[in-house]
Amino acid sequence: MISVALCDDQQVFLKWLHNAVSDCLRQIGIADAVVKDYSNPSDLLEAINSEDGVDIAILDVMMPDMDGMDIGAAIRRRHDSTALIFISSSLDYAIEAFSFNAVHYLPKPVKMQDLLEALQRAAEPLLSNERKMIMLNPREGVFRNVDIRLLDYIESQGYRRIVHAGGEMIPELRKSLSEMGEELEKLSPGQFQRLHRWCIVNLDSIRYLSAESVCLRNGEKLPMRSRSFRAMRDSFFRWSFRSKE
Repeated sequence: MISVALCDDQQVFLKWLHNAVSDCLRQIGIADAVVKDYSNPSDLLEAINSEDGVDIAILDVMMPDMDGMDIGAAIRRRHDSTALIFISSSLDYAIEAFSFNAVHYLPKPVKMQDLLEALQRAAEPLLSNERKMIMLNPREGVFRNVDIRLLDYIESQGYRRIVHAGGEMIPELRKSLSEMGEELEKLSPGQFQRLHRWCIVNLDSIRYLSAESVCLRNGEKLPMRSRSFRAMRDSFFRWSFRSKE
């Protein structure tokens, strides 16, 4: 059963949000979700800390005492798998939301269609056990399937490719970087982008990026040319806050 926590200090909006979320969940086929409301951030954190966490947390950014970003950081430290959706009347915190790998950042007043799309994205991995795999050939006569969610990046080294996934460095002997890029694009359109001619990066693995480098979730930094920054930034933004057409 999917659990959802809502946190907003405005009672009228919180009641509206509860009804809207429940309606959206029913539209995407989730009729038995547990949706709990919290007007006090401390109550939400206490509940999460004493339980197994929640699957989806929808947090207002602008609240007294503890804002939504503080709550998001606290949740992330304890529950890395919780899908975070932020809501705010200001877009000033949208960039910061990326650091928590947020599912979406919704401006107030919240539109039902935007909320529906955010919940669809948040619930997608919870509704399907299907894993997307890429087959690697690390050495002659040996083949291995790897979950693409584990991939951080793929680089070319001479006549072979090195797949960095889940802390491992896995050689790939047969496929070119272009062939691997085409295969990954079919598996998950838009998720994997060329950082250089010799490197493909998983946008889900990026913690933040600057004009000089891309910092990954494992702390590793990949160099980036300043002229490539805008294109990579735009791809990162589109992927992070993508919505269904």
